[in-house]
Amino acid sequence: MNKDIELSDKFLKKKKDFLLGLKSEIEDLQNKLSNIKRDNKRIKCKKGIKKIGCYNRLLLPFYMGYSLTYLIFSIINHKPFERDDYKSYLRIKKEIDSLGNTKIEEQYRSYNENYNIFKYASKWEMNDDGTFVRSVKEYNAKLDEEALVKMIETKDIYNLDVIFGEPKNVYIETRSNVLKEELDEECFLEAIIYLSDKDETIIIKETNYENFVLSFLYLTFSIVPSMGFTIINSNFILRKALREIDEKYPEINANDLLKELEIKMNNYQVLTREK
Repeated sequence: MNKDIELSDKFLKKKKDFLLGLKSEIEDLQNKLSNIKRDNKRIKCKKGIKKIGCYNRLLLPFYMGYSLTYLIFSIINHKPFERDDYKSYLRIKKEIDSLGNTKIEEQYRSYNENYNIFKYASKWEMNDDGTFVRSVKEYNAKLDEEALVKMIETKDIYNLDVIFGEPKNVYIETRSNVLKEELDEECFLEAIIYLSDKDETIIIKETNYENFVLSFLYLTFSIVPSMGFTIINSNFILRKALREIDEKYPEINANDLLKELEIKMNNYQVLTREK
């Protein structure tokens, strides 16, 4: 008899503890339902902060590429989208021909030529219509001024293709009038020589074209590779990271809470119902 009473007391104690726990869970669910809007706002805010962090990590290659390009262009003293002042040295262009003419031109901007130029023109010939024609070949010449002048003075026109390689330009020149001294020449030779004097410098402002080219290169090297890497990453890393955030911080569903609350309240009512 005493044993049955003892078992009955233990059962009642467990039932009471279970009911207290169930009641606490019901109150917790009711609190969650009453605060669901506030809690969901907090969850959305936390998810938003986490996702911003993901986007920042994704854009890291872009930031690094832009910063590195900015550093390089700063070293060469170029600011994109702004015409810079820079030191330029004197460039000299000499034109010397087999008629004894010498023309010298000077400027502080590049002539955009990597080599000297040697020009060979054949003897003038008269057409039936009275015009004069001759064939012209232009070569890139790696020889210096002294060697080119010597070729003109000695009229060394043999093996030009061997000395200079293939001509860079071949064309027919036509004139309506030619001086007698030119008609008497068996051929015409000319050397265009590019020199520089780095002791003679001035400060000049870059041209609009130069600024456009450098600014375009700046954008190309700073944005295009970084954006390409970013786009590739977005298809793999970003999607996975965003999905994991959504799974880790799900929003509270009111319908699910109501269903769970209804079940617990029914259980509580059944267990507390008087027989």
